Amino acid sequence: MITIHATRHFVRFFSFNLSGSYLESFESASLSPTVDSDLHLLVESTSDWFDITTKAGRKMIVRHLLALVRWAHAKLEDEEEEDVDQEMEDM
Repeated sequence: MITIHATRHFVRFFSFNLSGSYLESFESASLSPTVDSDLHLLVESTSDWFDITTKAGRKMIVRHLLALVRWAHAKLEDEEEEDVDQEMEDM
């Protein structure tokens, strides 16, 4: 999951990576206090806030957005390829 956080004229990108067990626990609202090595939420962000009032800041925002579009396109292609593979196996 990707989040774009904008505050006034600053922008920062966050990436959330949730484990399957974290999602299950979150959806059931039963996060237990026990330590589970598979129960995690990893958050990464750009190291800087990008300032949209500067040319350099706008360039970095566009670069990140283009990377997100490429990533999403690659994910769609992978899913379509998996669907075709599954259809071939079902034949």
